Order: sequence, then C-alpha cells, then structure tokens
Amino acid sequence: MSTVSQRISVASRLDRVPLSGYHHKILGIIALGEWFDMYDLYMISYVAAALLSTHFLSPSQFTAYISAGFVGMFVGCIILGWLGDRFGRRTLFTFNLLWYSIFTILGALSPNATLMIVARALAGLGMGAEFIIVDTYLGEMIPAKARGRYIIYAYTIAFTAAPIVAFLSYFIVPHTWGLPGWRWIMLIGGIGALAVWPIRLALPETPRWLESKGRTAEADALVTQIENDIQRASSQPLPPVTQDVTVPVSAGVPISELVHRPYGGRMGMMMLLQFLQSIAYFGFASWAPTFLLKEGFSLVHALFYTALIALFIPIGSLIGALLAERFERKWQIAILSLAIAAVGLAFSLAHVPWLIVVTGAALSLLNNWFSPAIHAYQAEIFPTRLRSTAGGFAYSWSRLSAAISAFVIAAVLFGWGVFGVFVVISAFMVIIAAEMIWAPKTNERPLEEIAS
Repeated sequence: MSTVSQRISVASRLDRVPLSGYHHKILGIIALGEWFDMYDLYMISYVAAALLSTHFLSPSQFTAYISAGFVGMFVGCIILGWLGDRFGRRTLFTFNLLWYSIFTILGALSPNATLMIVARALAGLGMGAEFIIVDTYLGEMIPAKARGRYIIYAYTIAFTAAPIVAFLSYFIVPHTWGLPGWRWIMLIGGIGALAVWPIRLALPETPRWLESKGRTAEADALVTQIENDIQRASSQPLPPVTQDVTVPVSAGVPISELVHRPYGGRMGMMMLLQFLQSIAYFGFASWAPTFLLKEGFSLVHALFYTALIALFIPIGSLIGALLAERFERKWQIAILSLAIAAVGLAFSLAHVPWLIVVTGAALSLLNNWFSPAIHAYQAEIFPTRLRSTAGGFAYSWSRLSAAISAFVIAAVLFGWGVFGVFVVISAFMVIIAAEMIWAPKTNERPLEEIAS
C-alpha cells in the first residue's frame, strides 16, 4: 500500500456539500432494493409457521431451512464483502439482488423440502452482501453530518416490508390459489426484487472508493458532477473545502490490516457484537409466530398477533433515524441492548393477547432502533480500502450465529420454553452493553478521521 498526500480529497468535498435531492435519490434507490431483502428476512417467520403447521417441513427440516439461509449469507458476506472492496460497490449492487431473486423464485416452486433448503442456501449467498454494501455505499456518499441518519432512514424504508409481509401472510398464507399461500408470499419477494434490479444500474461508483484505488481523475470528475448538480439545484455557491487529508491508496485489499491496531481491536469488538445481537434479533423476528404456536395459539391468531407487532418495526427504525445524530451512537447501542434484555423477558412471561401485543410491539420497536444503529456504526469505524471487507467479515458472524441459533433456540424452546430462550438472549444483550464502553466515538466525524 502507498500513501498519496492530497491537499483536497474527494472525501473533503463530499462532506462539505449540503444535503440535496441528489442524496435523496441515492437513498431511495438503495432503500428500494434493501426493501426486498428485509421482506425476505421477515417472510421466513410467517412462511415457516405455515410450513410447520401443514407438515410440508418437519421441525428438524424447518430448523435446517432457516439455518441454510443464514449459512448462505455467512459465505456471501465474506466473499462478496471482499469483492466490494476489490471491484467496487456498484459491481456488487448489480449482482447480489439478481442472484437472490432467481433462487428465491426457485425456492418458492420447490417440490420438496430438500430442494427448498438448497435454494434457500443459494439465495442467502446473494442476500449476504446486501446490508454491507448498503451501509458502505451510503456511508461513503452522504456528508458526515447526516451519515448515520441516512443509513438508518434506508433501514426505516426497508422495514416497512415487515408489516406488509405480515399482513400479506395473514390474508394469503392460510389459503390456496392454484398454489399454497406460502408459495405466493415467496414469489412476491423474488419477482419484486427482480423488477427492482434494473433501477440499481443507475447508481454510480462511490468517489471515495475510486480515490482509494488511485483512480483520482475518475473520482474528481464524479465529485465535480455531483457538486455541479447540487449547486445548480440550490442556486447557491457551495461551502468552501476546509480540510486537508492524506488518502491511503491501495490497488488490492490489504486484509492483513484487520489483525493489527487499531483495526484488529475494532474487528474483534464487531465480531462479538454481531454474533450476540443476531441471536437476539432473529431469535424474536424469525420465531415469534412459532413462540405463540408453542404457547397454544392457533396459526391464524399467531399470524394476526405478530402482524400487529410488526407494525412497530419501521417505527423503531424511524425513531432511531430522528435521534441518530442527537447523541453518540455507541451509547445508543449500549442503552438499547439493556432495554431489549428487560422487555424480552417481559414478552416471554406474557400469556394474554393484549400483553403479548404490547410487549412484542415494544421489543420490535427497540430491536429495530438497535439494529440499524449497529449498521451505521460499523460502516464508520473502518477505512475505505477495507470498509466492505471488514463489514462483511464482521457481519458474517451475525449470519453464523443466526444459523447456529436456529438449532440452539429450537432446543431451548422445546426444552425450557419461551422464557428460557429470552434468558439466553438477555444475557447476550448485557455483554454487548459492557463491550461498548471501549468502542470509539463516531458521530459527525469524517470517515477518514475515524479511520486514522
């Protein structure tokens, strides 16, 4: 790796431009693709309940089905995260959504459990990089003063998929129109993502990535175009560039940096955080209807109650976006983890419908404020030359833990009940809160300053 010293970098120029329609357009395109990934994550919860109750999948096959998707995501995070740093963010955007669409459609039409599990694993490969590239792309394109807020706005838009798929499942899953209802739910996700894919081709590469590869002329031309578009739309001169920065340039991806200071410590912190938080998040999101079935509720009632709970998912993320720059992100993560621990235990002890909905709604709100805050934070603490690789490797631990948790939660659930599941989850949340004491601060700081 060589270091090129520049008086004014594209990073400094991007951070000083005012927010505009250009940034809103990028946000919209990114969030639209992410919407279908979020649809898929929540779809599994409702489809799986139907697969179990209709005996298309046995309990062991159901566990393998959930686990297969997360194993695919685990591999996809690592491989595609590295490819995002090696070949660019835009290259990944043109690939992963298309791959996911094809195998989700094939999974929906699978005639047996084996083919469905295989298709789920392959769809997971494409899904694995989605959140990493979304975080990386927006982190590099949005000015520092709004970076966290815009990343969480993307998740807020995407989280609207949760109540939509919940209510679609409530109305469609119990019925058959040529195909069983659960197959229609899967087809909607796969075909919808396929329709969105061409829109993503309009996204440019990020100037920060181009500059980190030494392609300074391309980076300069792209930022100049952005500056001209914003200045033309606002009819106001742009603020002056005041920062002097040194931009490290690397033709490859210097992975060895991730085991040395300061990035080795940050990587270890994020690996543990992602491993533990995923068990909490998907332990509730993927199993909520099954928890209610275990408590004796019918499939229709389980789907209805979880649909009501799902209404609060985008609300939690919206609150997170509105407060993203108000107080330090690392403290938000710590406080929210403790709140999730407490509310999760309350949910596990609720046995009447109104209390199930109230505690479940509170848990959904907190989980979906908590999760996007982690995504925003992770995109800030690694340098551009490693951002996608580091994010992919750290995030892969959340996919690995989700795959493992499918078996762990199944064993705990059918052995100790719902309360036992949330005792385990609460313990993990306390560990996360303690870990964040040593985490670096990031709010409104330039990415290059945080990395240095």
